[in-house]
Amino acid sequence: MSSDPSESSNPSPSGEESAKDFFTNYAEYNRALRAWFVTFGLGGPALFLVKPELVAPLKSTGNLRFVVLAFICGCTFQIGIALINKICAWYEYDSKRKSKPFRGFWRSVSDWFWLDILCDIGTVVLFATAIWIMLDTFVV
Repeated sequence: MSSDPSESSNPSPSGEESAKDFFTNYAEYNRALRAWFVTFGLGGPALFLVKPELVAPLKSTGNLRFVVLAFICGCTFQIGIALINKICAWYEYDSKRKSKPFRGFWRSVSDWFWLDILCDIGTVVLFATAIWIMLDTFVV
């Protein structure tokens, strides 16, 4: 995505980007980050299937299970928050379709930006810890 504001798809009459443009930008980065997290989180354990010689050193230190679980849990955070966001979006769509206000529990959840951030931070911490353990095992 270009960071040049002149390439905005829907500039307002004053030439400034609208809230929709900023949300589109946010959604694009969110989608890319989530896809990267899930791919990386699945790639970690897959590496042990492709390179079985990596299993023995981690197993001997007692860290294999933790490393695999850290990658899988990081993915689970991302899949879980994607599911929550999907449900919120469906309820919002359904309320618009029925010309009703978007209210209730899922409306509240859709405003909990901290939940997305918490899942992202949790994922980064889990992945970083797994990588640190792997580096400590294989490089040192």
